[in-house]
Amino acid sequence: MRKQFKAPPSPPKKTPISSSFHFQCSSDAFTIGLAPVWVDDREEVSVKFQRIRTKMGELVKAHARALMPIE
Repeated sequence: MRKQFKAPPSPPKKTPISSSFHFQCSSDAFTIGLAPVWVDDREEVSVKFQRIRTKMGELVKAHARALMPIE
């Protein structure tokens, strides 16, 4: 018995991005144009890392002073 050849299913019909985007965002007009929430978190983390770098530099200098020979 021979197997019957089946054509692959046709891909689903795609809608244009602009029409689907407009439909999804039209009810949420206040959030359009605002940055995502994670952007604020990223900026906060960047500021904290910069402060850590500054404090680590101060700590290295303090350790160097503490290890200086007493004259």
